[in-house]
Amino acid sequence: MSWEIDRSAIGQWGPETTMRVEYGKLREFARAIKDDNAAFAGDEALAPPTFLMTIAHWTEGATSGEKQGSRGGKMLFVLMESEYRNQRDEVVAYSRNTLIMTEGTVKA
Repeated sequence: MSWEIDRSAIGQWGPETTMRVEYGKLREFARAIKDDNAAFAGDEALAPPTFLMTIAHWTEGATSGEKQGSRGGKMLFVLMESEYRNQRDEVVAYSRNTLIMTEGTVKA
C-alpha cells in the first residue's frame, strides 16, 4: 500500500462544516460521559469540551509528511486542526489532532 500526498493541501483550510448543536444532545452527551456539571444541563446548556470531538466524524483533514517507520513500514501523518464558532460566529474553541496511519501491521 502506498499513499500519495497532496502537498498543495498543506496549510489550507478544508471545507467549512456546520453542526447544529441541540440542548438535548448536549445533555445526553454529558450523561454519557457521567458529567453532572449543572452547566451542561437545562435550556441554556453549554457543550462539554469533549463534545467537540463528535464533529470529527464529519470533517476531513489535510495530510502532510511521509516517513519510514521501523515497525509498520511507511507512516502517513494526518494533521487536523479545527476552529469552532458559536451561533454569533465567535471563535469558542480550537482543536488539533494528529493521526498516524502505517503502511502495514505494526510489529511488537
